[in-house]
Amino acid sequence: MKKYFLFIPICFFIYFLMAELVTKKTDLIFSHKYHIEEVGSACTDCHEPVEESVRPDDNLLPAEQTCLTCHDQSETSCDFCHSSKDSIKNVYRIQSTNFKFSHKIHIDKEKDCLTCHKGIENKESPAGKLYTEAQSICRTCHDNIDYSDNPDNCLLCHDKTMSFKPSDHSLNWKKEHGIIIENDQNNCNHCHQKNYCLSCHEGDNLNHLIHPLNFRNNHGIA
Repeated sequence: MKKYFLFIPICFFIYFLMAELVTKKTDLIFSHKYHIEEVGSACTDCHEPVEESVRPDDNLLPAEQTCLTCHDQSETSCDFCHSSKDSIKNVYRIQSTNFKFSHKIHIDKEKDCLTCHKGIENKESPAGKLYTEAQSICRTCHDNIDYSDNPDNCLLCHDKTMSFKPSDHSLNWKKEHGIIIENDQNNCNHCHQKNYCLSCHEGDNLNHLIHPLNFRNNHGIA
């Protein structure tokens, strides 16, 4: 029986965690770049709860009162922060998630916010994707987790209730997976160790089960 060493990579964790947030449009006017470079604000000045946050669904976005610590309410009009004062929208906030992540642990280890939120220091608006190279960012630190010997290591970041099976693994996946692998040689490595592929792609079974019957005669073309 084949052993499945399935796990969703850290990049999936960040993608699904932020997917709802980054695709929701907001009418807010805000420049991270200006506040960091010109004002000299630290991330924790606006995102103060982050230092004690141990869950990824904690509400870490600044409340209006946070902004008013610097901006005088009596002298600040609605359209200073909102693009349309006649149709002000509430900022979407993550409600729940089945992932595990602690900002507190990373902050206690003196990890810089920009290590994960790469590029945020240049953003002129609060909308848009914050994570463009999520997998490579996480892998700079989390590169020694062994999933082959202990698949339960997946649960370090993922809840047991989560489905680990990718959506493209349909009933016909066994016949179609070769085409997808040709386009992305590393695609399988997200979930399977290399020796998993060798359980089929090795030895006597190559002649009839993997390659077509006439492969010996025309393999030179391939």
